[in-house]
Amino acid sequence: MSPELIQPRTTCRIRSLGGQGIVAERLTQMGILPGMQLEIVRTGPFGGTVEIALEHGELVALRTDEVAAMDCDILSAPLSSPIVQPGHHYRVVALEGGNGFLRKMTDLGILPDVELTVVATDPVLV
Repeated sequence: MSPELIQPRTTCRIRSLGGQGIVAERLTQMGILPGMQLEIVRTGPFGGTVEIALEHGELVALRTDEVAAMDCDILSAPLSSPIVQPGHHYRVVALEGGNGFLRKMTDLGILPDVELTVVATDPVLV
């Protein structure tokens, strides 16, 4: 996974653990295997540590280089992610925020399972 994609709320499915033998061995010993789905919960200051939620509910902390070594298919990402491209269509998976934010999104018709077209990315316009 590219280091710039390591952002909270990014979900991916692991294709492979990377070519580095030591890192792949360590991840396997922790129970992180190809085919598993994981979600980045949060990143530590200065990009040192990444908290990962595995599909069976377990939370683990990995170093950024260990996460970057994995080859993953991105399943969902925040609109601020670098993979979001203008002109492409995306489906809303979830909205996270306070009551005011959720009310505003509902008023705009932006709800889970709605498809959006991104017009611009800086700032994000849909």
